[in-house]
Amino acid sequence: MARHNAMLAKRARELESGIARLEDENSKVRARKAEVDSRLMKLHTEHGLLRDRQAALETERNALKAMSARRAKAVKNVADRITGKLAVNAGGLIAEMPVRAAPYVGVFALVTGTALEIRSDCELARTLNGLVLEHQEAPLDTHAVCQYADRIPAPDQVWTAVKKQSGSMAASVYQTIETFYPNR
Repeated sequence: MARHNAMLAKRARELESGIARLEDENSKVRARKAEVDSRLMKLHTEHGLLRDRQAALETERNALKAMSARRAKAVKNVADRITGKLAVNAGGLIAEMPVRAAPYVGVFALVTGTALEIRSDCELARTLNGLVLEHQEAPLDTHAVCQYADRIPAPDQVWTAVKKQSGSMAASVYQTIETFYPNR
């Protein structure tokens, strides 16, 4: 029996030792679980902050897109108005040539200056069109301005129109001026 008691005591010590190890492992697992739970809470908090930041960035992006669309529309409106004014100006320059070309000697300078103005206006219209296209808007009608570059009359045509539009008294003055510049 003493042997049996000794065996039972030994077995009890082994069980107690096993229980102690299990309790030690259990406390380590609980500590690790607490660490993981703490990390999980931090990740949840960080995830919420990131979600809020993403929503704020999305709102800001939408506001910037709306502002960009308004700017593009403003560029288009300004470019349309300028192009329209350029077209009217170019047409007016051509129509006014006979009136402005009173002295025969200035006809060549007038035609040259008008041609430079119209070409400059045409280039400006093309530049504005490039700006409008960069903002993904409908293209401008640059032809409305640039068409006048091909309609600039020669100095002789302008002088003939001046004489036709003038009265009989002015026509005789113009004929006298022509005698001073026969090879013009």
